[in-house]
Amino acid sequence: MKKCIVICVLVTSLLFFQSNVKRITSSNFPPTNCTGAPNAYTCQFCHSTYSANISGGGISLTGIPSTFSIGQSYPFSINIKHFAADRKKFGYDVTALDALGNPFGTFSTTNAYSTINSGELTSHLPPYLTSTNQSSISGFTWNAPATAPSANQLPITFYFCGNACNGDGTVKGDYIYNDSVATTLGALPVAINHFVVTWKSDNEVQLNWSFGNESLLNYYVIQRSVDGADLLNIDSILVNKGSLVNNNYSYTDRKVLGNERIAYRIKCIAKDGSVSYSSIQVLPSTMQVANARLYPNPVARNNPLKLSFSSNQKQLCNVSVISTAGRLFFSTKQEVVLGNNTLSITTGQNIQVGTYFLVVSSVNTILAKQAFTVK
Repeated sequence: MKKCIVICVLVTSLLFFQSNVKRITSSNFPPTNCTGAPNAYTCQFCHSTYSANISGGGISLTGIPSTFSIGQSYPFSINIKHFAADRKKFGYDVTALDALGNPFGTFSTTNAYSTINSGELTSHLPPYLTSTNQSSISGFTWNAPATAPSANQLPITFYFCGNACNGDGTVKGDYIYNDSVATTLGALPVAINHFVVTWKSDNEVQLNWSFGNESLLNYYVIQRSVDGADLLNIDSILVNKGSLVNNNYSYTDRKVLGNERIAYRIKCIAKDGSVSYSSIQVLPSTMQVANARLYPNPVARNNPLKLSFSSNQKQLCNVSVISTAGRLFFSTKQEVVLGNNTLSITTGQNIQVGTYFLVVSSVNTILAKQAFTVK
């Protein structure tokens, strides 16, 4: 029993010591995690003389709009109103969290008495006597990320806590206020209504698109990929200022090789700097095959199957074996040359007796499809 009492006394003493160390340290260097956010403290953790948000005072954040745009920066200030005229020192702690509880965006500051730590903006002003019962500190900026959040991340909530101190160097007699304010993503430009890419000639591609409402837009960027992955900017077009509804646009890309795997996308830049995209359109292949002949047919399992044909160009193609039910049994890539070709594959022992299709395709175009039987 005595041993248990001793342990309890030691634990209580340790907690009291840690709490006092934190209080002494926080006098000049405000701690993090005191924003009033879920699973966080407020400044009342140390300054507990009065109840938080006592009548007659309050805290507010000015400059964060109800809706924000991706990639934009928002200067803001924090303000405390208090009912005692003897307040001489002020501290603040601010964080911005998404609906999942994760930090969202970044803070920056030009205020010499402020620091940014673990996604939080903290500040302790030097002692001074206000001429009114209010204090305001500015020089802060919140920077929204360049990537739009998902729906389950919204809204973004700013949690902030402030301390109106009497400046006597202790944690007694100070007023603590905390509050929060939410912002959500503003409307992005609506999607492109219509976007089509077609071959205009052997080395020219025609792009056509239209936009329903361009009142938010500034210009378009045409992007192209020749490997099916990396989309690079190739040109830009300003929005038609004559009419902001149902404008039709066309663009000709004259630097195209017919054997490339080409895809296009339209990047829409809004007046506020926000970005939206069209769908990616893959250009149909110009390759054509003729005089396709498959043999032997039927073919025995694990025996070679050959497809002969002529091609109008050189290109890397996909060669696949598919069941009549649509199941893929085999797929490989083979180089097709200009002129006559003979592709050879082996069906393998795992394939069952039945009817199948041998398919030769390029990008999203089927060039040849021949039925055969495995016996």
